Amino acid sequence: MSLRKSSTSSARSSDPRPRYLGLEVAGEHLPLLSPRWWEGTLRQRFPAVPFRLVRSEGRRAVVEVEHLRLSEARAAWTGPVEDHGSLGTVRTWGTLVGAKAWLAGPRRRRGT
Repeated sequence: MSLRKSSTSSARSSDPRPRYLGLEVAGEHLPLLSPRWWEGTLRQRFPAVPFRLVRSEGRRAVVEVEHLRLSEARAAWTGPVEDHGSLGTVRTWGTLVGAKAWLAGPRRRRGT
């Protein structure tokens, strides 16, 4: 039996810094959306928890959220929007590097 801790249990409880996850939020049946729209709409739907808009591209965006608040964010950002469309959370990344690479992928493929 290994005495090493797994990567998920290795965080020190005395470390006050929160961990952050990348969360993709996507709009369905909505027009192409600006970063300002994403920022305002997500903040309106979930005002109590800080988040950071990492990147938006039309109908989808990657948002950085504290890992302990992820389920609250998913619930707040899923449902109808006033503009006759809906929002939903699509996927989560443990690192923002993975989220940024995934968002950049379709853009690179279009040019080839």
